[in-house]
Amino acid sequence: MIFAVTFPVELGIRAAMRETDPSLLERIQLISFSEGGLNEFYVYPHICVRQPAREIGRRAVEMLIEEIESEDGIQPRQVVLKTELITPEDYLRRFAVRMATERSLAAD
Repeated sequence: MIFAVTFPVELGIRAAMRETDPSLLERIQLISFSEGGLNEFYVYPHICVRQPAREIGRRAVEMLIEEIESEDGIQPRQVVLKTELITPEDYLRRFAVRMATERSLAAD
């Protein structure tokens, strides 16, 4: 199993595996952090960890400002945000809903 830091990095790993030994794609599971927005358009089984990117950025800026404004510094702390594991089945469900919606709109 290989964890890629982002979806584009996973695509690069996937391309390198295909060039080196295509059977690697069947033997090694790739998982990325973040969806990248294009995942639902790929047919291979894809698993990713959806992260709240906007919330991560907001919290980081708040902590940075707090650090800058503090005369004594701030204590280290742990911030835990909810993530979600997205599986190929989730993409198939989304695709089915999107297709049903498009068919319904086309019929009207």
